[in-house]
Amino acid sequence: ALIDLESSSCAPQSTIERAIPPLLECLSLCEDYFMDPLRAVALSALAKVHLGMGRFRKARSMLNAAMSLVMQHGHLWLQSEACLTLAKCHLAEASWIEGGKPGDLISDRKRILSTTDSGHAIDIMNLRQTALFQLEKSASILEQLDDISRLREVYYLQARVYQSLPHINRNLSKRDEAARNFAQLGIEKQRRISSKVMSIPRFSTESTDSGWWDVIQGVLPTDCDGLRRVVLLKEQRSQQR
Repeated sequence: ALIDLESSSCAPQSTIERAIPPLLECLSLCEDYFMDPLRAVALSALAKVHLGMGRFRKARSMLNAAMSLVMQHGHLWLQSEACLTLAKCHLAEASWIEGGKPGDLISDRKRILSTTDSGHAIDIMNLRQTALFQLEKSASILEQLDDISRLREVYYLQARVYQSLPHINRNLSKRDEAARNFAQLGIEKQRRISSKVMSIPRFSTESTDSGWWDVIQGVLPTDCDGLRRVVLLKEQRSQQR
């Protein structure tokens, strides 16, 4: 499912839809084996699918339901991805309200503008400010991971959002800073691609296996001992039936 999601940015929409069956199967297994942290991760991934299909409100609801567990138990990359997806949901709604896309229901948009927030129009500015907050959270996490590709995407979005805000000195300086970071990371990305030396984790000879296991285990949304206990509990309940 994650492979399909990662490849969906440069492929037709059918690619992102292929992620739905494995995600639904994952959610079913998580419910059977009481793996709440992994279920939250799967929900955040499914939210990204809905966002890619234009259902930004559905995606935001899923993320709001899963966010607390993802931030508590998920790997740093999964946390940053959830924040980035939530920011995109707010930006998609702001864009939809402001002008919409071809094929949108104009009457539906007018209904929302006239009924939401006690008869007042949705504040597009607040949506963009909320998106900026989530982008900041995502960037702070990605900086720890040194994920250049995702960081460039975050900085690009930040620059675009600050450009759409009122042109006061603070917003302009933030826009220029984000654009500068985006350009610098582009140079760094090209430098790393052209470099013939690949950096890999190095461990001592005595602790090679355990070192690599620590790297792998750090990506898991739940610990192996807890997973083992859940499986044993499920087997015991099956025998009692």
